[in-house]
Amino acid sequence: MAEIKNVAYLMKYSGESGITKIEGNFEMYRILPDTVILFSPGFMGRGSMRGRWILGDSLVAYSPSERKYYNGSWHRLLLDREERTEGLDSLIFDILSLRAVVTEGEGMRHISGERGNWLIVDSLGRWERGRIFNRRGKLSEVRWRSRETGVEITTKVDKQSPGGLVPDKIKLVYLNSETEVEFQANMATFNVAVPSTKVNFMIPADAVPYEEH
Repeated sequence: MAEIKNVAYLMKYSGESGITKIEGNFEMYRILPDTVILFSPGFMGRGSMRGRWILGDSLVAYSPSERKYYNGSWHRLLLDREERTEGLDSLIFDILSLRAVVTEGEGMRHISGERGNWLIVDSLGRWERGRIFNRRGKLSEVRWRSRETGVEITTKVDKQSPGGLVPDKIKLVYLNSETEVEFQANMATFNVAVPSTKVNFMIPADAVPYEEH
């Protein structure tokens, strides 16, 4: 297979926070090595939305139909959460771009009670990480947990994708509240022509932030 420069797929999401439920879908483009592009024709009842997330920066989103923009944390945009979650945004970016998913490693030990599965436990910054491999040595799942942040993340990897480059499912659980959200990836396509309007969108000078309305 040719060198992989980008991956595109449809990401469906669903979740709940207390009595509030959310669901929807968006197109996602992972442009290697450091950019994630999001597009939704109808995001959270706000009309179409374009999003650009570059490593080290906050998420920038813009709704042309409403002429509103957003610049900040992904979980605030999606879940309207304000609490301290240092390191969560950067980890989510690294999961979406698979920078945080290492498909090989040493120090495996068999998981008691789980036939054929093996586990590697280590840490990534403040996050405890457990990587689960099947009997063939293929990475199948990664679990992150941070007591400080109060979040647990589980990522199931699409073992059929080249090099395990596509997450099959990502689930976040906020341990100190009744909040969780799940993302399901579908229809992965490699080395697509990413529309320039979804990558290089500009925010007009007269656009207003979401927070003000």
